[in-house]
Amino acid sequence: MNTLLALCAFLLSLAGIDFGSGDYVHQLHRGDTEVLHSRARVEAGVGHFECVHSSSGRCHYTVYPRACTTGASCGLRPLRSFALDAGDSRQLAGLAHVQLCVGTGTSSSPDACRGPVAIRTHDGLASR
Repeated sequence: MNTLLALCAFLLSLAGIDFGSGDYVHQLHRGDTEVLHSRARVEAGVGHFECVHSSSGRCHYTVYPRACTTGASCGLRPLRSFALDAGDSRQLAGLAHVQLCVGTGTSSSPDACRGPVAIRTHDGLASR
């Protein structure tokens, strides 16, 4: 089913329909120590998430609609929440126009989206 959705999204993107593609890199350093490093790419409605490194051993993801520029404080419910072990990756279909928050906490809490958790890069723009 995911393959069919991805194929449909790809065909529609050829027709010029934007599915909110983007690259996301989350990195957090404390001093010289890397605490979090995560990469994600959303293209044609399919997201590929990779937990490169996490000091806790897991990256906790919360995916919001892009309308939520400040994460949990926007009042909308997350589209997805999940965790990956460091070194693992996951692919999810049905994503378009999203805002991604990543943390190292003990749960996939929307609190990861509040405050200076990591450098969030989307389409080459970094913000805190």
